[in-house]
Order: sequence, then structure tokens, then C-alpha cells
Amino acid sequence: MSCHGAEYTFDKKWMEPFENTDFDMVYVCGLEIEEPTGLSLIEYLEQHPKRELFYAPGPRGIQISREKTERIFALHPILHINESEAFALSGCSSVTDAARALSERTKNTVVITLGEQGTYCLERNGLSYLEPSKPARVADTIGAGDSHIGTLMACLSLGQDMREAIRTANRIAAAVVEVQGASLSEEEFLAALGQQKR
Repeated sequence: MSCHGAEYTFDKKWMEPFENTDFDMVYVCGLEIEEPTGLSLIEYLEQHPKRELFYAPGPRGIQISREKTERIFALHPILHINESEAFALSGCSSVTDAARALSERTKNTVVITLGEQGTYCLERNGLSYLEPSKPARVADTIGAGDSHIGTLMACLSLGQDMREAIRTANRIAAAVVEVQGASLSEEEFLAALGQQKR
């Protein structure tokens, strides 16, 4: 359940202190775009087109106005969505068709998480693949999508290619669904990466 409050609003003035800050990735979710101030956020993104945009519209994506969606898609975001969101946004009934239709609209990579099946990706260069996920004993799914996109962005910023980043994101998301809540201890995080605490 989400209660809309300050975290869903946006004012361009909030970003003024960061105008000269060197960051090259931006993450936006549908809850922020859906709000009336979502237009201000879109305007900010339009004024800063060199930053790589990751957009996760979420289950409310189909409730976002067509104008907002088209303006976001015109910024060529990397889409991060699950299977049902992909079908709803594209009007297609297969993952591959949905990815193709959405990539044609965004002119960029589409990442579709498929739960225990893994993640399907259609990269902007046309390369497509299903990156499997390890089996998980699901305790709860809170944080699965957020941990996946957060890991994906972190890995890309560290220089991993998309497929390697998705592979790592799959491992972290699988570990997150095995615990109650949305966070991992340091030991759980390192174990998901196949590492040990030093």
C-alpha cells in the first residue's frame, strides 16, 4: 500500500544544488510521474537529456496519461518492467512482442523481469536474451523489483555490460525475496554475489 505524500512530488528547485554535480544516471518510477508534479519532473528530464534515464512505470503505468508516457518515452529511457506491466503497456501478449513494441517506442533497451524464470532483455542494438534466475524460496516479494533495478544500475555504473548486470541483479533480487522485508544483511548480500565477508 502506498500513501501519497512528499516523496511522490517534485519541484525543479530541489535539483538546483546539484546542477554542477557529475551524475549520469537518473531513476524515475511511475508513482512520481503519475502525480500532478510529474510534468515538472518530465520538464526537468527534458532539460537534462544527457543523463541515462531508467524508467520503471510499475503497475500504475497504464494509469499515467498518454501525454506523460509519450514525453517520457521520447527521452529514450531504459524500461524496467515486469511481465504484466509489459503486456499492459504494449498491448501485446508475448514477452518478445512486448519488448519489441516498447523498444520501438523508446528506441532503447527494455528489461522485463519474469520472476523465477529470470529476466528477458532486448537491448537497443537488437540483441535479445533470457537471463535465467536461480531458484528462490520466496518469503515475500517486497523489494524484488527495486533491488533488481538498483543492482542493475549499480553494475552498469561499475562498467558491467547489460547482460552481466542483469545476471547480478537476478542474484540479488532472488536473495531479497528469500528474506522478510526488502533488505539484505551484509552477509546475505555477499553470499548472493558468491563472496564471503573479509
